Amino acid sequence: MSFVPSVDEAREMLRKFNEEEFHLKHGEIVSGVMGYFAKEYDPEHVDYWRVVGMLHDLDFEQFPEEHCIKQQELMKELDLTGLEVTENDQKVRLERTAPVASVPTIPVEVPTVSTPGKSENGDYISVRSPIVGLFYAAPAENADPYVSLGDRVQKGQTLCIVEAMKLMNELSAECDGIIDKICVTNGQMVEYGTELFRIKR
Repeated sequence: MSFVPSVDEAREMLRKFNEEEFHLKHGEIVSGVMGYFAKEYDPEHVDYWRVVGMLHDLDFEQFPEEHCIKQQELMKELDLTGLEVTENDQKVRLERTAPVASVPTIPVEVPTVSTPGKSENGDYISVRSPIVGLFYAAPAENADPYVSLGDRVQKGQTLCIVEAMKLMNELSAECDGIIDKICVTNGQMVEYGTELFRIKR
């Protein structure tokens, strides 16, 4: 390994080869997800895993047909041959050596985190993100949002999508009610527990 960049250096590397907002946000999301789990499972190397997440798709925007092949050339250009950490005779290494089959993006339903609350308008359910990811208010770029302020929703109705690791995770209402507040904006990165909606019961 030539060197392990810092998170900020990895971000600059990502921007050097990627311009589309989607790929930049995706790198940030994966970096955040890996950092989140590293705090639990490898707390001494959180920044290392954030770097791995940031750079995992370094070549995808410019070379989608040669994804993971061109990665090696770019890493050589950056004087980065791999990312490796060794501790207690155990070694983990990230190195792109062979093409990986693309995985189709499909909606996945994940459990919604909801907590009760009170406001001047009465009781409400606070809908919170169960994962780190990118919040989407609509199923497609030019489509109508799943819900709008003041809409009446039913239990099980889709409220939004949170994209993480290229999976589009649909979040659903856990009760009937009215959308009393939308707490985030379309395209916003959210953390675990970020409040997304308030549903007035």
